[in-house]
Amino acid sequence: MRRGPKLTQLKMRSTLEHIKEDGTPAAVMPDQVPASLMRERLERLMDLQREISRERNAEFVGRRLVALVDELADDPGPLGEDEDGAVGVARTQGQAIDVDGVTHVHADERLVPGEFVTVEIEDSEDYDLIGSVVEA
Repeated sequence: MRRGPKLTQLKMRSTLEHIKEDGTPAAVMPDQVPASLMRERLERLMDLQREISRERNAEFVGRRLVALVDELADDPGPLGEDEDGAVGVARTQGQAIDVDGVTHVHADERLVPGEFVTVEIEDSEDYDLIGSVVEA
């Protein structure tokens, strides 16, 4: 029997390494879990979450989503070196800033930071989506 977190399909899961908080009962409890075991458990949990996220992101491929353009970037990142112009970094509904993945958008003159565009999702990664503007 497997011990540990249930294998539930949560949309997103945030995980942190345990930190002893001075002044709390847990900080002085006996039989503390060794740091190496905490890191191992965190890595296993993150591997599981990465797999869940990759599967969920793949479900968006072929769909059209409204995205808010956050910024234009000269570095094409996962879009590849053949991009002609600045690419967009955007967020769809469900992609919180500085918490979740982003949507990388192929270079397009309709990309304006602060504006909404409709993006067709063409590919996905562990945490990010990749697409092209179909409507501004």
